[in-house]
Order: sequence, then C-alpha cells, then structure tokens
Amino acid sequence: MLFSNTINGHPTLSSLKSCLHLRYLDDITLGGSAKRVAADIREIIRAGAAIGLSLNVDKCELITHRDFEVNDAFLQSFKRVELEDATLLSEPLFVGAALDSAWENRCEDLARAFDRLRLIGAQDALIRFVHRSAPPKSFICYVVVLRLTIKHSVISTLF
Repeated sequence: MLFSNTINGHPTLSSLKSCLHLRYLDDITLGGSAKRVAADIREIIRAGAAIGLSLNVDKCELITHRDFEVNDAFLQSFKRVELEDATLLSEPLFVGAALDSAWENRCEDLARAFDRLRLIGAQDALIRFVHRSAPPKSFICYVVVLRLTIKHSVISTLF
C-alpha cells in the first residue's frame, strides 16, 4: 500500500501527455499516439529510476489493432495484445474473445450458484443471490439475456 501512495502521488504521473492515463495501485494504462505513449513511458522510467523503481517490461502490454505497425523499438518489446483479447483489471475492453470467455465464466458461476442456492431456504437464497449476482460492468450488452436467465433460475429455485 505504501508503494501505491508513492507511485500515485508522484508528480510525473500528473504531467503525462497521453490522451488516456489511468492508475490503479502499481498498474498504469496509457493511451494515445504511439509516439506520445512511448515518450510518456520513457518519462515514467526516468522518474521511477530516480526513486528506485523500475518498469517490468515482461508485464507490459501494447493493445493495438492487428494491422497497426509499431515503429518504436521500445514499444516493440512489449507483449502485443489484439483489441478483442484486451482486458483492463481483468475486465474485457472490447467485443471479442476476452468478452466471450468472461461471459462464459460468469454464466458458469451463476449456474453453479443456482445449483447451490437450491440447497438452502428460499428467503436465504434470494438474499444471497441479490447481493452477489450483479454482472461485471463490461457485460452491459448481455444484461437482457442475463436477466432472463436469472429470472428463470430464481423462479425454479424458489418454487
């Protein structure tokens, strides 16, 4: 936690020029032109070295369209991730394989939960379900399907 205070409070992060710069604990997400992002990463490396921190390039990802040509040698060292496979804090960012996989996992979790809810009283099952069944933010397009599935499962659990 102290590390998070150190990195999030550092003035370098406030001065980044990329269109998008998000921070969470020790994760930084940058978005913008390849040239601007590369310049900001170099500044982060310089400022981090001054306080004893280093960038773990093995964990860095470059999220781009499949046909995007990366000319910067430093950015080329990052793991390349295509848009449909991209996640941020374990949440899918775009429609594609990552969203399909996350959706499938969430539906499996709900099916398992409903199987277990049948083993306890209806009132307790409903209370536990309501507090734990909200879909992740990235699943907005699937909410109608999820609500229909939940409605059917709740009805079969309670009656």
